[in-house]
Amino acid sequence: SGSAYVFERGSDGTWSQTKLTPEDGAVNNWFGESVSISGDIAVAGAPRDDDSGTRAGAAYVFERASDGAWSEVSKLTASDGAAEDTFGESVSVSGNRIMVGGQLNDDDGVNSGAAYMFERNSDGTWSETTKLLAEDGAAGDEFGASVGISGGVAFIGAAGDDSAAGSAYVYEPPATTGPGQGPGPEPGGGSAGRAPVAQLSIAIPDQGNNERQGGPSSGSAGGCAISATSDSANGIASLLAALASLILIPAFAGFRKRNRMN
Repeated sequence: SGSAYVFERGSDGTWSQTKLTPEDGAVNNWFGESVSISGDIAVAGAPRDDDSGTRAGAAYVFERASDGAWSEVSKLTASDGAAEDTFGESVSVSGNRIMVGGQLNDDDGVNSGAAYMFERNSDGTWSETTKLLAEDGAAGDEFGASVGISGGVAFIGAAGDDSAAGSAYVYEPPATTGPGQGPGPEPGGGSAGRAPVAQLSIAIPDQGNNERQGGPSSGSAGGCAISATSDSANGIASLLAALASLILIPAFAGFRKRNRMN
């Protein structure tokens, strides 16, 4: 059924723990398969929850009260959840936004994957606002296998893309039309009028399948990371180029064409 643990350090340097379990926990839900925390909000995925179908998946939101106690405040499911989507395989929270990956969603083909954005309302409830799909999504891509969000920027991994070589996509909210601002939202990739636009797609070159052979790697539950082998000049050069492009993204808010680095 699963569980998640929160560790907090006291003023004396000692650590205390709190165990979190869902109110409707059940056998084989895999609660805690993914976790993320931001301030007083914690999120845990349960990709085998059956509310929307067998292994459709869910994610649970917990908040910390002023007395330090944690309590479940919301259970998130995809508005179009279906059996075997594994929604909640990855989660990430940043402030009032939560992103949840459903890596086995079938919108662009079997196991092509999807990611969902939720935002917190003024009354504390959470609502799904955007569904993201890869512009070049295809069967087996597993888009949403990992997700990360910071402010308005989302980073989504597609572990199965290009015969499991993998890639990652960066999204930013479209600029709002107005004085001194860029163009308004473009269609595609999410709910009408709220669709983030893919700014960049990153694919690290093949390093002899090092990542499949137990070589150096980097990652985090409910997030995304990039790494390259230290003995590969080409891999490091591509990594630096990718990171440089990420840094430049805010300067090109009006840029809409998805670029890919190979």
